[in-house]
Amino acid sequence: MDQLTKYVVALTNLYGIVDKDKIVEIYNSQNEEQISTEDVEKFTIKPLKDVIAFEYVCVHKGYFVHEMILYFDEFDMLLREKAGKPYYVPNKEKLLKYTDEFYFEKNEQFETLVHYMKDEFFDGDLKEAEEYCAEIQLICQDGFDPKTIISDFERMDIVFENPEQANEVMLLVRDLANNTRICENNGYTPMELFEKSEKPNLRPLPDEPYLYELPDDTASMVKKTAKKSQSKVGRNDPCPCGSGKKYKKCCLN
Repeated sequence: MDQLTKYVVALTNLYGIVDKDKIVEIYNSQNEEQISTEDVEKFTIKPLKDVIAFEYVCVHKGYFVHEMILYFDEFDMLLREKAGKPYYVPNKEKLLKYTDEFYFEKNEQFETLVHYMKDEFFDGDLKEAEEYCAEIQLICQDGFDPKTIISDFERMDIVFENPEQANEVMLLVRDLANNTRICENNGYTPMELFEKSEKPNLRPLPDEPYLYELPDDTASMVKKTAKKSQSKVGRNDPCPCGSGKKYKKCCLN
């Protein structure tokens, strides 16, 4: 993959939707060899169009778009949400890590959640906890929703001992969501954008603690080890719907 192709793929993965002029601007700010809009337009026709399509990047209405945005028909909505917001531009080394569509920053909030889940639900298994928290981080990229998070806990057979533990976990997830880079903020985290523009872009829990509803059978609230059974689909496995995509990029959410 040549340098310009890497930029097209990385910026599409980071922003979800990016136009040709923004690619030219960022590329030229980080490289001695300068490019023009015409250089980027070559990716809108074969054979370069096929090269980026292999990396899940599509060309739509003059923009480079991650194919999952088109798959879920979110292009127009996301474009409206991004309008008028500044762009987060990491340095060249960090930016090119986004050529991996599954790359994300494992920040302090992520590590805190991983170690909590490891100790409380994964019987000390760091690898299992980290893989599961990566799924939670993927959900946070689409916006923090307590019901979605709880549903995913149930999918993994994670059961809380009491409402206090549920609240503690949800606060950790909320902190992760507020510090996750999202496409609608042009790569900024909600916390960064809030501090930068002083606009209400945070997605916190309500002021009151999140109240997890205990089952009627309180005896069932015995802490379980959240191990994936053989019947569960792994996040990197082919999606059972038959789309040909990985589960985490298709029906997981």
